Amino acid sequence: EPAVIVATPPYIEAELQGCSDRLAALGADPPPAGLRVVSIFPKWDGAGGVVGMENQCSQKVVLEPEQHAYFDYQTGRFIPARFASLGFVLGWPKDEEAEEKCAQVFKLLAHGTKRAKKRRTQ
Repeated sequence: EPAVIVATPPYIEAELQGCSDRLAALGADPPPAGLRVVSIFPKWDGAGGVVGMENQCSQKVVLEPEQHAYFDYQTGRFIPARFASLGFVLGWPKDEEAEEKCAQVFKLLAHGTKRAKKRRTQ
């Protein structure tokens, strides 16, 4: 049965690398058919974990600074990100249509930015 894992590691280089490594291992050990992973990393060009995700992803979305948001669970609000991020989608087996649907989650992050900016101006 299809399933989606959301992998959102802390923005610490060792954690990003660990997440990338665990997902690579998951893909090497035949995962359940229909499994998709959605993940967001900082846009740290050349960082090992980022490179690992770029090498194994089927979809990559660049999220520009101030054009996406993250959710602050302590305050219950979206916070506009002042930094660029990368959204990744991985899937087994490859299925462009299913992975495109998963990538839509990154549009929600942009929607959160609009809401957060609107609150700041009120």
